[in-house]
Amino acid sequence: MPRPGHLHRHLGPATQLIIPDALDYLRGKGVKIGARGAASFAGTLRVSVAGTTLANVFAGARTAAKCSVGGQFGLFTPGIYSGQEASAESYVYGLRADAENRTNVAVANAGADGGGAVTLEIQAFDGDAGGLARGDPETIALEPGAWHQYSGFLGSRGVGNGWVRVTRTSGSAPWVAYAVVNDGGAPGERTGDGAYVPMVATAETKSCTWELSTLNESASAYSPVLAYDLEGRPAIGYEVPGGLPQTKLARWDPGSSSWNVQGSIPGRGGFLGFDPSDAHPSFISSSSVTSSGTLDLTHWTGSSWRVETVDDRLDLYNFTSAAFGRGGAPSVSYTPGDAGLRFAAKTGSTWTTEAVDPSGGWFNSLAYDPDGNPAIAYSVGGTEVVLARKRGGQWQIERLVSKPGESTVGWYLDLAFDPSGRPAIAHRNYGVGVELIRWDGHEWQREIVAPETKTITGISLVFDLAGRPLVSFGSAGRLWMAERSTDGEWHAEPFDQTDSVSSPWLARDSEGQMAASYSRLVKGVRGIGFARRKCQ
Repeated sequence: MPRPGHLHRHLGPATQLIIPDALDYLRGKGVKIGARGAASFAGTLRVSVAGTTLANVFAGARTAAKCSVGGQFGLFTPGIYSGQEASAESYVYGLRADAENRTNVAVANAGADGGGAVTLEIQAFDGDAGGLARGDPETIALEPGAWHQYSGFLGSRGVGNGWVRVTRTSGSAPWVAYAVVNDGGAPGERTGDGAYVPMVATAETKSCTWELSTLNESASAYSPVLAYDLEGRPAIGYEVPGGLPQTKLARWDPGSSSWNVQGSIPGRGGFLGFDPSDAHPSFISSSSVTSSGTLDLTHWTGSSWRVETVDDRLDLYNFTSAAFGRGGAPSVSYTPGDAGLRFAAKTGSTWTTEAVDPSGGWFNSLAYDPDGNPAIAYSVGGTEVVLARKRGGQWQIERLVSKPGESTVGWYLDLAFDPSGRPAIAHRNYGVGVELIRWDGHEWQREIVAPETKTITGISLVFDLAGRPLVSFGSAGRLWMAERSTDGEWHAEPFDQTDSVSSPWLARDSEGQMAASYSRLVKGVRGIGFARRKCQ
Protein backbone atom coordinates (compact mmCIF):
# COMPACT_ATOMS: atom_id res chain seq x y z
CA MET A 1 0.00 0.00 0.00
CA PRO A 2 1.29 3.49 -0.79
CA ARG A 3 1.96 5.73 2.19
CA PRO A 4 1.14 9.25 1.04
CA GLY A 5 2.76 12.41 2.31
CA HIS A 6 2.60 16.02 1.19
CA LEU A 7 4.98 18.95 1.05
CA HIS A 8 4.92 22.34 -0.62
CA ARG A 9 7.67 24.21 -2.50
CA HIS A 10 7.51 27.62 -4.17
CA LEU A 11 9.42 28.24 -7.39
CA GLY A 12 9.68 31.60 -9.11
CA PRO A 13 9.50 31.97 -12.90
CA ALA A 14 12.43 30.46 -14.85
CA THR A 15 13.74 28.72 -11.72
CA GLN A 16 15.23 25.24 -11.54
CA LEU A 17 15.35 23.20 -8.34
CA ILE A 18 17.48 20.05 -8.03
CA ILE A 19 17.04 17.98 -4.88
CA PRO A 20 19.86 15.50 -4.25
CA ASP A 21 19.17 12.44 -2.10
CA ALA A 22 15.45 12.92 -2.65
CA LEU A 23 14.33 10.18 -0.25
CA ASP A 24 16.29 11.71 2.62
CA TYR A 25 14.84 15.10 1.70
CA LEU A 26 11.29 13.71 1.81
CA ARG A 27 11.99 11.99 5.15
CA GLY A 28 13.17 15.32 6.53
CA LYS A 29 9.89 16.91 5.46
CA GLY A 30 7.82 14.38 7.35
CA VAL A 31 6.93 12.01 4.51
CA LYS A 32 6.55 8.49 5.89
CA ILE A 33 9.41 6.53 4.32
CA GLY A 34 11.33 3.85 6.18
CA ALA A 35 14.76 4.56 7.60
CA ARG A 36 17.77 4.67 5.29
CA GLY A 37 19.31 1.22 4.98
CA ALA A 38 16.33 -0.58 6.50
CA ALA A 39 15.11 -1.84 3.13
CA SER A 40 14.80 -0.91 -0.53
CA PHE A 41 12.15 1.72 -1.18
CA ALA A 42 10.35 2.54 -4.43
CA GLY A 43 7.15 4.35 -5.30
CA THR A 44 5.57 7.27 -7.08
CA LEU A 45 5.67 11.03 -6.64
CA ARG A 46 2.81 13.27 -7.74
CA VAL A 47 3.63 16.93 -8.47
CA SER A 48 0.65 19.31 -8.35
CA VAL A 49 1.04 22.72 -9.95
CA ALA A 50 -0.63 25.94 -8.83
CA GLY A 51 -0.15 29.52 -10.00
CA THR A 52 0.68 28.61 -13.61
CA THR A 53 -0.23 26.04 -16.25
CA LEU A 54 1.25 22.55 -16.43
CA ALA A 55 2.92 23.43 -19.72
CA ASN A 56 5.23 25.82 -17.84
CA VAL A 57 6.55 23.17 -15.44
CA PHE A 58 8.80 20.14 -15.90
CA ALA A 59 9.57 17.47 -13.31
CA GLY A 60 11.72 14.35 -13.49
CA ALA A 61 13.79 12.03 -11.33
CA ARG A 62 17.19 10.33 -11.64
CA THR A 63 17.88 7.05 -9.92
CA ALA A 64 21.60 6.28 -9.42
CA ALA A 65 23.27 2.99 -8.52
CA LYS A 66 26.85 1.82 -8.11
CA CYS A 67 28.36 -0.09 -11.00
CA SER A 68 30.08 -3.42 -10.39
CA VAL A 69 33.13 -2.29 -12.41
CA GLY A 70 33.40 1.06 -10.64
CA GLY A 71 31.62 4.39 -10.69
CA GLN A 72 27.85 4.61 -10.95
CA PHE A 73 25.14 4.72 -13.55
CA GLY A 74 21.78 6.46 -13.52
CA LEU A 75 18.33 6.24 -15.03
CA PHE A 76 16.40 9.45 -15.69
CA THR A 77 12.60 9.16 -15.52
CA PRO A 78 10.59 12.10 -16.92
CA GLY A 79 7.29 13.09 -15.35
CA ILE A 80 4.03 12.11 -17.01
CA TYR A 81 1.73 15.11 -17.41
CA SER A 82 -1.92 15.00 -16.44
CA GLY A 83 -3.81 13.89 -19.54
CA GLN A 84 -0.90 11.81 -20.86
CA GLU A 85 -1.74 8.78 -18.73
CA ALA A 86 -3.24 5.66 -20.19
CA SER A 87 -6.89 4.92 -19.62
CA ALA A 88 -7.66 1.77 -21.62
CA GLU A 89 -4.55 0.24 -23.17
CA SER A 90 -0.87 1.01 -23.73
CA TYR A 91 2.16 -0.63 -25.37
CA VAL A 92 5.87 -0.52 -24.52
CA TYR A 93 7.96 -1.29 -27.61
CA GLY A 94 11.62 -1.96 -28.43
CA LEU A 95 12.41 -4.33 -25.55
CA ARG A 96 15.29 -6.83 -25.37
CA ALA A 97 16.23 -9.88 -23.28
CA ASP A 98 19.44 -11.72 -24.23
CA ALA A 99 22.99 -12.28 -23.02
CA GLU A 100 23.68 -8.54 -23.04
CA ASN A 101 20.29 -7.03 -22.09
CA ARG A 102 17.41 -7.58 -19.71
CA THR A 103 14.05 -5.77 -19.44
CA ASN A 104 12.02 -4.73 -16.42
CA VAL A 105 8.42 -3.51 -16.77
CA ALA A 106 6.71 -1.19 -14.28
CA VAL A 107 3.14 0.06 -13.82
CA ALA A 108 1.63 2.68 -11.48
CA ASN A 109 -1.83 4.00 -10.60
CA ALA A 110 -1.76 7.73 -11.42
CA GLY A 111 -5.25 8.45 -10.09
CA ALA A 112 -6.09 10.96 -7.37
CA ASP A 113 -6.11 9.94 -3.71
CA GLY A 114 -9.42 8.22 -3.06
CA GLY A 115 -9.98 7.65 -6.79
CA GLY A 116 -10.11 3.87 -6.43
CA ALA A 117 -8.00 0.96 -7.57
CA VAL A 118 -7.25 0.00 -11.15
CA THR A 119 -6.57 -3.58 -12.27
CA LEU A 120 -4.09 -4.06 -15.10
CA GLU A 121 -3.10 -7.03 -17.26
CA ILE A 122 0.46 -7.17 -18.67
CA GLN A 123 1.13 -9.44 -21.65
CA ALA A 124 4.43 -10.08 -23.49
CA PHE A 125 4.65 -10.47 -27.29
CA ASP A 126 7.44 -12.02 -29.34
CA GLY A 127 8.75 -9.82 -32.15
CA ASP A 128 10.70 -12.71 -33.68
CA ALA A 129 7.58 -14.87 -33.97
CA GLY A 130 5.22 -12.51 -35.75
CA GLY A 131 3.90 -10.90 -32.57
CA LEU A 132 2.84 -14.12 -30.89
CA ALA A 133 1.75 -13.72 -27.26
CA ARG A 134 4.18 -15.48 -24.91
CA GLY A 135 3.52 -16.71 -21.39
CA ASP A 136 0.56 -16.09 -19.14
CA PRO A 137 -0.35 -12.44 -18.55
CA GLU A 138 0.30 -10.87 -15.16
CA THR A 139 -2.66 -9.23 -13.42
CA ILE A 140 -2.27 -6.69 -10.63
CA ALA A 141 -4.58 -4.33 -8.72
CA LEU A 142 -3.05 -0.97 -7.77
CA GLU A 143 -4.40 1.57 -5.31
CA PRO A 144 -3.87 5.30 -6.08
CA GLY A 145 -0.13 6.04 -6.04
CA ALA A 146 0.88 2.36 -5.95
CA TRP A 147 3.78 1.16 -8.15
CA HIS A 148 5.03 -2.29 -9.09
CA GLN A 149 7.94 -3.52 -11.19
CA TYR A 150 8.32 -6.94 -12.86
CA SER A 151 12.02 -7.84 -13.17
CA GLY A 152 13.17 -9.76 -16.23
CA PHE A 153 9.66 -9.73 -17.67
CA LEU A 154 10.59 -10.70 -21.25
CA GLY A 155 13.35 -13.17 -20.37
CA SER A 156 11.09 -15.11 -18.01
CA ARG A 157 8.77 -15.74 -20.98
CA GLY A 158 11.43 -16.70 -23.47
CA VAL A 159 11.14 -13.48 -25.48
CA GLY A 160 14.42 -12.01 -26.75
CA ASN A 161 12.99 -9.26 -28.92
CA GLY A 162 9.47 -7.93 -28.34
CA TRP A 163 7.08 -5.67 -26.55
CA VAL A 164 4.41 -5.67 -23.83
CA ARG A 165 0.78 -4.65 -23.81
CA VAL A 166 -0.86 -3.26 -20.65
CA THR A 167 -4.66 -3.35 -20.53
CA ARG A 168 -7.08 -2.09 -17.92
CA THR A 169 -9.51 -4.81 -16.82
CA SER A 170 -11.34 -2.92 -14.05
CA GLY A 171 -11.39 0.46 -12.35
CA SER A 172 -11.48 3.92 -13.86
CA ALA A 173 -8.29 5.58 -12.58
CA PRO A 174 -5.61 6.67 -15.06
CA TRP A 175 -2.32 4.76 -15.02
CA VAL A 176 1.18 4.70 -16.51
CA ALA A 177 3.50 1.96 -17.71
CA TYR A 178 7.12 1.96 -18.79
CA ALA A 179 10.11 -0.36 -19.19
CA VAL A 180 13.80 -0.20 -18.39
CA VAL A 181 16.26 -2.06 -20.63
CA ASN A 182 19.39 -2.75 -18.57
CA ASP A 183 22.90 -3.52 -19.78
CA GLY A 184 23.66 -7.12 -18.81
CA GLY A 185 21.69 -10.32 -19.15
CA ALA A 186 21.39 -10.60 -15.35
CA PRO A 187 21.93 -8.30 -12.35
CA GLY A 188 25.64 -7.89 -11.66
CA GLU A 189 26.67 -8.50 -15.27
CA ARG A 190 28.21 -5.75 -17.42
CA THR A 191 27.48 -2.15 -16.30
CA GLY A 192 23.81 -2.57 -15.39
CA ASP A 193 23.13 0.84 -16.98
CA GLY A 194 19.44 1.32 -17.82
CA ALA A 195 17.51 3.00 -20.64
CA TYR A 196 13.99 4.33 -19.95
CA VAL A 197 11.37 3.22 -22.48
CA PRO A 198 8.06 5.13 -22.28
CA MET A 199 4.67 3.66 -23.04
CA VAL A 200 2.59 4.47 -26.09
CA ALA A 201 -0.96 4.95 -24.82
CA THR A 202 -3.74 3.90 -27.13
CA ALA A 203 -6.27 6.68 -27.43
CA GLU A 204 -9.49 5.62 -25.77
CA THR A 205 -12.02 5.82 -28.53
CA LYS A 206 -14.78 7.56 -26.68
CA SER A 207 -17.72 8.93 -28.57
CA CYS A 208 -19.72 11.15 -26.25
CA THR A 209 -23.23 12.31 -26.96
CA TRP A 210 -25.90 14.05 -24.89
CA GLU A 211 -29.32 12.47 -24.53
CA LEU A 212 -31.95 15.15 -23.83
CA SER A 213 -35.46 14.84 -22.48
CA THR A 214 -37.98 17.37 -21.20
CA LEU A 215 -40.48 17.34 -18.37
CA ASN A 216 -43.37 19.64 -19.26
CA GLU A 217 -45.75 21.20 -16.75
CA SER A 218 -48.98 23.05 -17.43
CA ALA A 219 -47.40 25.95 -15.53
CA SER A 220 -43.78 27.02 -15.21
CA ALA A 221 -41.45 24.84 -13.14
CA TYR A 222 -38.36 26.00 -11.27
CA SER A 223 -35.36 24.89 -9.18
CA PRO A 224 -34.89 21.29 -10.31
CA VAL A 225 -32.70 18.99 -8.20
CA LEU A 226 -31.44 15.70 -9.64
CA ALA A 227 -30.78 12.49 -7.71
CA TYR A 228 -30.63 8.80 -8.50
CA ASP A 229 -32.66 6.21 -6.62
CA LEU A 230 -31.06 3.07 -5.24
CA GLU A 231 -31.89 1.23 -8.48
CA GLY A 232 -29.96 3.80 -10.52
CA ARG A 233 -32.94 5.60 -12.04
CA PRO A 234 -32.98 9.42 -12.17
CA ALA A 235 -35.52 11.51 -10.30
CA ILE A 236 -36.05 15.28 -10.27
CA GLY A 237 -37.65 17.38 -7.57
CA TYR A 238 -38.84 20.83 -8.62
CA GLU A 239 -41.13 23.72 -7.70
CA VAL A 240 -44.32 24.88 -9.40
CA PRO A 241 -45.21 28.37 -8.14
CA GLY A 242 -48.58 30.08 -8.18
CA GLY A 243 -51.45 30.78 -5.85
CA LEU A 244 -51.04 27.30 -4.35
CA PRO A 245 -47.36 26.53 -4.88
CA GLN A 246 -46.28 22.91 -4.93
CA THR A 247 -43.09 20.89 -4.86
CA LYS A 248 -43.22 17.84 -7.14
CA LEU A 249 -41.24 14.70 -7.77
CA ALA A 250 -40.82 13.21 -11.24
CA ARG A 251 -39.18 9.82 -11.82
CA TRP A 252 -37.92 8.32 -15.04
CA ASP A 253 -39.79 5.27 -16.28
CA PRO A 254 -37.42 3.26 -18.50
CA GLY A 255 -40.32 1.15 -19.78
CA SER A 256 -42.12 4.08 -21.38
CA SER A 257 -38.99 6.26 -21.72
CA SER A 258 -40.82 9.14 -20.09
CA TRP A 259 -41.08 11.13 -16.88
CA ASN A 260 -43.90 10.34 -14.45
CA VAL A 261 -44.90 12.68 -11.64
CA GLN A 262 -45.17 10.46 -8.57
CA GLY A 263 -46.03 12.90 -5.84
CA SER A 264 -46.37 16.52 -4.78
CA ILE A 265 -46.39 18.44 -1.51
CA PRO A 266 -47.68 21.93 -0.79
CA GLY A 267 -45.26 24.83 -0.39
CA ARG A 268 -41.75 25.49 -1.58
CA GLY A 269 -39.08 22.82 -1.26
CA GLY A 270 -35.78 21.35 -2.27
CA PHE A 271 -35.29 17.69 -3.17
CA LEU A 272 -33.00 16.02 -0.63
CA GLY A 273 -32.75 12.69 -2.44
CA PHE A 274 -33.50 9.11 -1.43
CA ASP A 275 -33.18 8.15 2.22
CA PRO A 276 -30.58 5.34 2.47
CA SER A 277 -32.59 3.69 5.26
CA ASP A 278 -35.73 2.98 3.21
CA ALA A 279 -34.95 4.19 -0.36
CA HIS A 280 -37.88 6.65 -0.28
CA PRO A 281 -37.63 10.32 -1.34
CA SER A 282 -37.33 13.25 1.05
CA PHE A 283 -37.73 17.01 0.64
CA ILE A 284 -36.71 19.98 2.74
CA SER A 285 -39.63 22.37 2.37
CA SER A 286 -41.06 25.60 3.67
CA SER A 287 -44.74 25.52 4.58
CA SER A 288 -45.22 28.87 2.85
CA VAL A 289 -43.68 30.76 -0.03
CA THR A 290 -45.09 34.29 0.09
CA SER A 291 -45.51 34.55 3.87
CA SER A 292 -43.87 33.20 7.01
CA GLY A 293 -43.85 29.46 7.56
CA THR A 294 -41.88 26.65 9.18
CA LEU A 295 -38.99 24.68 7.75
CA ASP A 296 -39.96 21.01 7.38
CA LEU A 297 -38.67 17.63 6.29
CA THR A 298 -41.24 15.88 4.12
CA HIS A 299 -40.62 12.17 3.60
CA TRP A 300 -42.51 9.57 1.60
CA THR A 301 -43.17 6.53 3.79
CA GLY A 302 -44.30 4.28 0.97
CA SER A 303 -47.97 5.15 1.37
CA SER A 304 -48.13 8.82 2.42
CA TRP A 305 -46.07 11.96 3.02
CA ARG A 306 -44.81 12.43 6.59
CA VAL A 307 -43.98 15.98 7.68
CA GLU A 308 -41.46 16.77 10.42
CA THR A 309 -40.72 20.31 11.57
CA VAL A 310 -37.03 21.18 11.40
CA ASP A 311 -37.26 24.81 12.56
CA ASP A 312 -40.56 26.06 13.92
CA ARG A 313 -39.82 29.79 13.68
CA LEU A 314 -42.23 31.49 11.29
CA ASP A 315 -40.03 33.02 8.66
CA LEU A 316 -39.07 33.09 5.00
CA TYR A 317 -36.47 30.47 4.06
CA ASN A 318 -34.86 31.91 0.96
CA PHE A 319 -31.69 29.79 0.71
CA THR A 320 -31.57 26.12 1.69
CA SER A 321 -29.26 23.22 0.90
CA ALA A 322 -29.76 19.64 2.06
CA ALA A 323 -27.68 16.48 2.25
CA PHE A 324 -27.61 13.09 3.93
CA GLY A 325 -24.80 12.84 6.45
CA ARG A 326 -22.92 9.89 7.86
CA GLY A 327 -25.27 7.01 8.49
CA GLY A 328 -27.92 8.50 6.20
CA ALA A 329 -29.16 11.16 8.64
CA PRO A 330 -30.78 14.15 6.87
CA SER A 331 -29.40 17.64 7.41
CA VAL A 332 -29.92 21.12 6.02
CA SER A 333 -28.22 24.51 5.91
CA TYR A 334 -30.56 27.48 5.62
CA THR A 335 -31.09 31.20 6.14
CA PRO A 336 -34.29 32.12 8.00
CA GLY A 337 -34.92 35.72 6.94
CA ASP A 338 -32.16 37.95 8.32
CA ALA A 339 -31.08 35.54 11.08
CA GLY A 340 -27.86 34.47 9.34
CA LEU A 341 -26.75 30.98 8.37
CA ARG A 342 -27.99 28.00 10.39
CA PHE A 343 -27.49 24.24 10.29
CA ALA A 344 -29.90 21.50 11.35
CA ALA A 345 -29.29 17.76 11.59
CA LYS A 346 -31.43 14.85 12.67
CA THR A 347 -30.18 12.40 15.28
CA GLY A 348 -32.58 9.54 15.86
CA SER A 349 -35.98 11.23 15.94
CA THR A 350 -34.72 14.64 17.11
CA TRP A 351 -33.73 17.67 15.04
CA THR A 352 -31.00 19.92 16.44
CA THR A 353 -30.45 23.40 15.03
CA GLU A 354 -27.48 25.68 15.55
CA ALA A 355 -26.15 29.02 14.37
CA VAL A 356 -23.20 28.94 11.96
CA ASP A 357 -22.60 32.55 10.90
CA PRO A 358 -24.86 35.46 11.90
CA SER A 359 -23.49 37.60 9.06
CA GLY A 360 -25.42 35.71 6.37
CA GLY A 361 -25.61 32.71 4.09
CA TRP A 362 -26.56 33.55 0.52
CA PHE A 363 -26.51 30.62 -1.94
CA ASN A 364 -25.35 28.26 0.82
CA SER A 365 -24.19 24.82 -0.33
CA LEU A 366 -23.92 21.89 2.11
CA ALA A 367 -21.64 18.89 1.62
CA TYR A 368 -19.86 16.31 3.77
CA ASP A 369 -16.14 15.56 3.74
CA PRO A 370 -14.93 11.92 3.63
CA ASP A 371 -14.71 11.88 7.45
CA GLY A 372 -18.42 12.68 7.74
CA ASN A 373 -17.98 16.29 8.85
CA PRO A 374 -20.42 18.88 7.44
CA ALA A 375 -19.16 21.86 5.47
CA ILE A 376 -21.08 24.84 4.11
CA ALA A 377 -19.93 27.28 1.44
CA TYR A 378 -21.85 30.54 1.16
CA SER A 379 -21.76 34.21 0.30
CA VAL A 380 -22.21 37.10 2.69
CA GLY A 381 -24.32 39.56 0.76
CA GLY A 382 -22.25 39.03 -2.38
CA THR A 383 -19.19 40.61 -0.71
CA GLU A 384 -17.45 37.42 0.49
CA VAL A 385 -17.06 33.75 -0.32
CA VAL A 386 -16.92 31.82 2.94
CA LEU A 387 -16.37 28.18 3.92
CA ALA A 388 -17.57 26.90 7.29
CA ARG A 389 -16.45 23.44 8.43
CA LYS A 390 -17.50 21.66 11.60
CA ARG A 391 -14.61 19.96 13.35
CA GLY A 392 -14.43 18.78 16.91
CA GLY A 393 -17.96 19.98 17.49
CA GLN A 394 -17.15 23.58 16.51
CA TRP A 395 -17.74 25.54 13.33
CA GLN A 396 -14.53 26.93 11.83
CA ILE A 397 -15.10 29.80 9.42
CA GLU A 398 -12.65 30.76 6.66
CA ARG A 399 -13.23 33.76 4.41
CA LEU A 400 -11.77 32.95 0.99
CA VAL A 401 -12.69 35.92 -1.21
CA SER A 402 -13.58 39.42 -0.06
CA LYS A 403 -14.84 42.40 -2.06
CA PRO A 404 -16.09 44.92 0.52
CA GLY A 405 -18.77 47.30 -0.66
CA GLU A 406 -19.61 45.19 -3.70
CA SER A 407 -22.14 42.44 -4.37
CA THR A 408 -20.18 40.53 -6.97
CA VAL A 409 -18.85 37.26 -5.53
CA GLY A 410 -20.36 34.02 -4.31
CA TRP A 411 -23.33 34.00 -6.67
CA TYR A 412 -24.82 30.55 -7.45
CA LEU A 413 -21.94 28.90 -5.60
CA ASP A 414 -21.62 25.14 -5.20
CA LEU A 415 -19.38 23.11 -2.87
CA ALA A 416 -17.92 19.66 -3.55
CA PHE A 417 -15.08 17.51 -2.22
CA ASP A 418 -12.65 15.75 -4.54
CA PRO A 419 -11.83 12.04 -3.96
CA SER A 420 -8.93 12.98 -1.66
CA GLY A 421 -11.26 15.05 0.54
CA ARG A 422 -10.12 18.51 -0.56
CA PRO A 423 -12.89 21.12 -0.90
CA ALA A 424 -13.63 23.09 -4.04
CA ILE A 425 -16.14 25.87 -4.65
CA ALA A 426 -17.48 27.09 -7.99
CA HIS A 427 -19.18 30.50 -8.09
CA ARG A 428 -19.88 33.49 -10.26
CA ASN A 429 -17.50 36.41 -9.81
CA TYR A 430 -19.25 39.30 -11.56
CA GLY A 431 -17.00 40.93 -14.14
CA VAL A 432 -14.66 37.92 -14.09
CA GLY A 433 -16.79 34.88 -14.88
CA VAL A 434 -17.25 31.38 -13.47
CA GLU A 435 -14.46 30.80 -10.96
CA LEU A 436 -13.22 27.66 -9.21
CA ILE A 437 -11.66 28.02 -5.75
CA ARG A 438 -9.83 24.84 -4.77
CA TRP A 439 -7.72 23.75 -1.81
CA ASP A 440 -4.53 22.08 -3.08
CA GLY A 441 -3.50 20.70 0.30
CA HIS A 442 -1.48 23.77 1.25
CA GLU A 443 -3.31 26.87 0.07
CA TRP A 444 -6.37 28.03 -1.85
CA GLN A 445 -6.02 28.31 -5.61
CA ARG A 446 -8.33 30.32 -7.87
CA GLU A 447 -8.83 29.74 -11.58
CA ILE A 448 -11.25 30.96 -14.21
CA VAL A 449 -13.47 28.23 -15.63
CA ALA A 450 -15.32 30.43 -18.13
CA PRO A 451 -15.13 34.18 -18.80
CA GLU A 452 -17.88 36.62 -17.83
CA THR A 453 -20.84 36.80 -20.22
CA LYS A 454 -23.30 38.88 -18.09
CA THR A 455 -25.90 36.12 -18.53
CA ILE A 456 -24.54 33.38 -16.23
CA THR A 457 -27.47 31.79 -14.38
CA GLY A 458 -26.75 28.95 -12.01
CA ILE A 459 -23.62 26.86 -11.37
CA SER A 460 -23.10 23.22 -10.41
CA LEU A 461 -19.83 21.46 -9.52
CA VAL A 462 -19.06 17.74 -9.34
CA PHE A 463 -15.97 15.53 -9.57
CA ASP A 464 -15.83 12.57 -11.93
CA LEU A 465 -14.57 9.14 -10.90
CA ALA A 466 -10.99 10.10 -11.81
CA GLY A 467 -11.12 13.16 -9.54
CA ARG A 468 -11.44 15.75 -12.30
CA PRO A 469 -13.76 18.73 -11.65
CA LEU A 470 -16.66 19.45 -14.00
CA VAL A 471 -18.70 22.63 -13.88
CA SER A 472 -22.08 23.26 -15.49
CA PHE A 473 -23.67 26.68 -15.89
CA GLY A 474 -26.28 28.50 -17.93
CA SER A 475 -25.30 31.39 -20.20
CA ALA A 476 -26.73 33.07 -23.30
CA GLY A 477 -29.65 30.64 -23.56
CA ARG A 478 -27.36 27.63 -23.48
CA LEU A 479 -26.44 25.04 -20.90
CA TRP A 480 -22.68 24.48 -20.73
CA MET A 481 -20.36 21.81 -19.38
CA ALA A 482 -16.79 22.91 -18.62
CA GLU A 483 -13.89 20.58 -17.94
CA ARG A 484 -10.12 20.81 -18.00
CA SER A 485 -8.53 19.29 -21.10
CA THR A 486 -5.12 17.65 -21.46
CA ASP A 487 -3.44 21.02 -22.08
CA GLY A 488 -4.44 22.12 -18.58
CA GLU A 489 -6.90 24.73 -19.83
CA TRP A 490 -10.65 24.86 -19.24
CA HIS A 491 -12.93 24.25 -22.20
CA ALA A 492 -16.72 24.48 -22.23
CA GLU A 493 -19.22 22.86 -24.60
CA PRO A 494 -22.95 23.64 -24.88
CA PHE A 495 -25.40 20.74 -24.76
CA ASP A 496 -28.82 22.43 -24.87
CA GLN A 497 -30.10 25.75 -26.19
CA THR A 498 -33.44 27.43 -25.48
CA ASP A 499 -34.71 30.94 -24.85
CA SER A 500 -33.10 30.78 -21.40
CA VAL A 501 -31.57 28.12 -19.13
CA SER A 502 -30.81 28.25 -15.41
CA SER A 503 -30.39 26.22 -12.21
CA PRO A 504 -28.24 23.32 -13.50
CA TRP A 505 -27.72 20.40 -11.12
CA LEU A 506 -25.02 17.83 -11.94
CA ALA A 507 -24.94 14.24 -10.73
CA ARG A 508 -23.19 11.00 -11.65
CA ASP A 509 -25.11 7.85 -12.43
CA SER A 510 -24.11 4.37 -11.28
CA GLU A 511 -21.83 3.97 -14.31
CA GLY A 512 -20.01 7.25 -13.65
CA GLN A 513 -21.71 9.00 -16.58
CA MET A 514 -22.55 12.66 -16.02
CA ALA A 515 -26.13 13.98 -16.06
CA ALA A 516 -27.81 17.31 -15.36
CA SER A 517 -31.25 18.65 -14.59
CA TYR A 518 -31.98 22.31 -15.32
CA SER A 519 -34.69 24.87 -15.88
CA ARG A 520 -35.38 25.81 -19.52
CA LEU A 521 -37.56 28.62 -20.83
CA VAL A 522 -39.42 28.12 -24.12
CA LYS A 523 -41.94 30.71 -25.38
CA GLY A 524 -42.59 32.08 -21.91
CA VAL A 525 -43.09 28.71 -20.19
CA ARG A 526 -40.33 27.39 -17.96
CA GLY A 527 -40.01 23.60 -17.94
CA ILE A 528 -37.46 21.07 -16.71
CA GLY A 529 -34.72 19.59 -18.87
CA PHE A 530 -32.67 16.45 -18.28
CA ALA A 531 -29.42 15.71 -20.09
CA ARG A 532 -27.26 12.61 -19.78
CA ARG A 533 -23.85 12.28 -21.35
CA LYS A 534 -23.05 8.85 -22.75
CA CYS A 535 -19.45 8.04 -23.64
CA GLN A 536 -18.64 4.77 -25.35
